[in-house]
Amino acid sequence: MNPTGFLLLNLALAFYAVGIIWAHEIDIFRSCAGVGNPDARLTSTLSSLDRAGRRVRVTAVALMVTVASTRAQEPTRISLSGEVRGASGAHTVRVALWSEAGFLEKPVEEVHFDAGRATRYTFLVPRGRWAISAYEDRNENGVLDMGLFGPREPNGFWRQFRGRHKPHFDEVAMPVDHDIADANIVLR
Repeated sequence: MNPTGFLLLNLALAFYAVGIIWAHEIDIFRSCAGVGNPDARLTSTLSSLDRAGRRVRVTAVALMVTVASTRAQEPTRISLSGEVRGASGAHTVRVALWSEAGFLEKPVEEVHFDAGRATRYTFLVPRGRWAISAYEDRNENGVLDMGLFGPREPNGFWRQFRGRHKPHFDEVAMPVDHDIADANIVLR
């Protein structure tokens, strides 16, 4: 069962339990209006209230444990890692993580690898849609240089893009809902 379904099931059970307790308490107060010995009614009512109070405490604790266990099952950050392939090894390789909000303007996170170094990267991200780009910075200026017909330096995305226009986020983004170790990028 997925965590969301587990949480919804437990919330439904908690509301059911609270409803039963409230119904029981209403019966207690109705019984107070009956005829008979006032001391017996009071003792019976206090005893019933004590049982209802215990049920409320048990229900509250069960609800807190349910929410805590559901949150423990859902990782807050997901590991998104891969390797940049196709670099010459003679220049710095730059890798950027993109969200839709700042796509191709301001990366969420950026890493670079000096010439000749291994190009394995890892980003820790929340669930969602993410794009990863990389390029080999041949002139070491820290910017992907553009020409008349597109980039002049080897570049690529995690989700391959072969269009003749500036990519849109939806064309290169991938859904991320679990750890991914093979988000590899091939430079072209």
